[in-house]
Amino acid sequence: MLAKDQDWVRGYAKQALSDLNAREILVRGNAEKCHRLHFLQMAAEKMCKSYLTVANGHENVKKIHAYVARNLPIIARQFYSLKNNNNEISRWEISEIRRLSREIEILAPACDHGDLSE
Repeated sequence: MLAKDQDWVRGYAKQALSDLNAREILVRGNAEKCHRLHFLQMAAEKMCKSYLTVANGHENVKKIHAYVARNLPIIARQFYSLKNNNNEISRWEISEIRRLSREIEILAPACDHGDLSE
């Protein structure tokens, strides 16, 4: 991986964490659901871009869209395996991660003033 690509990997990862932190601030402040979901979607996209840049380089990744549903479950599986002595994630967990990943990818939430839950 080129040094420039490593910078992009690190940058995407830092932005993903920043987006998650912003989301948490919005959750604690009871911000509208559409704003909280937007930051969740951005964090997921940047995490996937970071992951994909490792293998494909930034020039190839920056042109890709709609990659959360496909790649988030792969990232979760690898992360789980690393953290759990190479044990596999359970089927029900990966099924839920796939479902959530698809929902994140197609998010286009409209603000509903009556819906502050999540």
